[in-house]
Amino acid sequence: MQIMNSAARLNDLKTRLPLLKKIYEIIYCTVAFVALACAFFDATYLVEIPYLHKSFRDVYLESFPRSWRQPVSPADVAEDPDLQGKEYDERLLFYDPIKGIKLHRTTRDYLKDVSALSTLLQDPGSTRKEVMTVLDRLQQQSVTIVDQNPFKLANKSGELERIKNRMREFTGNESSKGAFAEFWSNQEVQGYTLPERITWFDLHIAPLMQRNYFRWIGEDGQPENHYAAFDRWFVFFFMFDFFARWILSIRGGELRKWYLFPVRNWSEIFNLYPPAHSGVWRLMRVIPFLLRMRQNNFLPSSGLAPAIIHDNAAVIAEEISGMVLINILGNARSMIESKGLGQLSKAGPSDMMDHINGLLNQQAAMISQKVVPGLKDEISALVRHSISTAMQSYLHSPLGPGVKLILNNAFEQVDAGLEAAIAGPEGVAKMTAIMQAFIAALMEAIGDADNIAQMESHIIQILDSVINDLREQQQSRT
Repeated sequence: MQIMNSAARLNDLKTRLPLLKKIYEIIYCTVAFVALACAFFDATYLVEIPYLHKSFRDVYLESFPRSWRQPVSPADVAEDPDLQGKEYDERLLFYDPIKGIKLHRTTRDYLKDVSALSTLLQDPGSTRKEVMTVLDRLQQQSVTIVDQNPFKLANKSGELERIKNRMREFTGNESSKGAFAEFWSNQEVQGYTLPERITWFDLHIAPLMQRNYFRWIGEDGQPENHYAAFDRWFVFFFMFDFFARWILSIRGGELRKWYLFPVRNWSEIFNLYPPAHSGVWRLMRVIPFLLRMRQNNFLPSSGLAPAIIHDNAAVIAEEISGMVLINILGNARSMIESKGLGQLSKAGPSDMMDHINGLLNQQAAMISQKVVPGLKDEISALVRHSISTAMQSYLHSPLGPGVKLILNNAFEQVDAGLEAAIAGPEGVAKMTAIMQAFIAALMEAIGDADNIAQMESHIIQILDSVINDLREQQQSRT
């Protein structure tokens, strides 16, 4: 009884193993996909988008909701008192600390002074001296920004150029320093008062300055990046999977040598060894991910790319073959129309006719041996009709019954003689001679200029019809 229970449990375990393996593979592919998506997000976070003059981070900063901003901590408040009482820092995203991104002091202080100036102008108790002090400080900071370019470390020099161009355009001053100095004066500029200029600044200049950031350089000479600390949990999972499958393959006897498993699964090096600052290396995880998906039949056996390439190649080949066929038929039509049938061969018209004549003569014996015997009944009927027509007048005379009896006997002799003539060598030779004479007469008629012209006209019409049909087929596919 105990043995039977053990056998039942063993069978139940064997039944469950494939299901458990499939569930684990689904979990693995899900984790691998999440790791690949996170690696892609990290690798592209600071990449500039072509033609948009902004990075992906800039897009996220403009598009993500407020809850995606960086939460404010006591350390942040100690560093920047303006964050006192705030839950989120509107200038930073939650992902910025992972990339080591901080606000650049120069642009941060500049925007802070603009905010302070706006507050002073709205405060009835503020003095002219306080306002002029902030304006002088902004003018000095503007010169520092133009000379030192604090956007350079973040590869945001283009933002500074756009800021200078907008200031030049607004003030009409060709000098960027002069434009800043004029903008932060206490006089009207181009008809705009100082509060109106601050409003314009907040709309057109402040967003460009907020894109600037600062990253410390580590001892390895690379900008600060903490993604490796986050990615290590994926690496631990991939290592567990790799070594567990290695042990199971050894125990299951799947390998001739124990060290062949890493060789067969070489692509998983992208999962097991992620350099700290190489986003491209992490993106190569797509290779083991796709291979694992195919091994578990989660993707088509031929893969997605080959299927797409095959389908598109078939469409392209069909289109090209149609165009090539139309071109060939068009050239043949033009040749027949301009030069005649004789130019379709390297030989002249007479040589071409001789080749055709020789080919037909070679087939004459075959026709007389295989085709003519099948026409015996038709030939016999023709002979009967000829004799009956010739003897028609005698059939209507008083001698008609006797003539009819003689004709029936003659018809029987003709059938017997015709069958013997067709079956015998002499009959075959004579029939071959008849066919050759017929072919000679046919070729002579074909060689006539009028007949050749008619043939060319009919061939051109056929080619035109085929070309039109091919073009209609191509148009219907498009």
